[in-house]
Amino acid sequence: MPFAGITYKVRPGFDEEIARIFSPENFVRVDSPVLRDLDGTEIGYLTCTGLFLKDDTMVRVIQHEGGDVDTIRRHMSTQDGVHEAERQLAPYLAQPRDTDTPEGFDAHFRRSTMSVLEAHQVDNRPAAGLLALAYRIRPSSAAEVARAYHATADRLALPGDGRIIALLLLAKDDLVVRVVQHEAVPSDYVMRYLATQSPAAATEAWLAPLLAAPRPPETDLAEHVARHRMRCVSHLSAAVTG
Repeated sequence: MPFAGITYKVRPGFDEEIARIFSPENFVRVDSPVLRDLDGTEIGYLTCTGLFLKDDTMVRVIQHEGGDVDTIRRHMSTQDGVHEAERQLAPYLAQPRDTDTPEGFDAHFRRSTMSVLEAHQVDNRPAAGLLALAYRIRPSSAAEVARAYHATADRLALPGDGRIIALLLLAKDDLVVRVVQHEAVPSDYVMRYLATQSPAAATEAWLAPLLAAPRPPETDLAEHVARHRMRCVSHLSAAVTG
């Protein structure tokens, strides 16, 4: 199943306030996961969304079956719960934006969509678990980041045990985000998987020329990976019920 990514700039220091907005007690989910084209014909559905937060950056990861980013944008722009969350989020945004109308939301969604540089999957299972790592880079085009990534053979490898399902790589401006889709296993298992990959792949060495701040040479590998982990403030998935 394809993925999409949306990024927001937020004011640092308000993690708890932002997390409350998207908590199960406060956030009103979409009225339907079904995606439709302009004629109203059903063409797909949402299977998973995850919202991640670190410092001044928030990233929403969306997994879907059928449709495309434009279809998702139209669908989300008409959702009352999404607009209410946007209203509550406004005081914590680094820059104000107009998302009160479907047209304003549509424009913001277009500006904030991340490039998908990699989506490597075992199969099309919905995401039972998601974990994300954020890397701050110097402002770069998606094409520049893609060239750096595809120029190296040092890549993360799926372990083949069925517990890591997909690897996703997103980029926009000064941000690269690695997303790991996994089965219902402890997040410590995923972090160990990342930390025990070959050093070049696990530390995203291909990013070294683009990083805003290089990894301190004395930093332990596991500590370095953990330092980039984003907080998951919301995870809604067709694979998780109840």
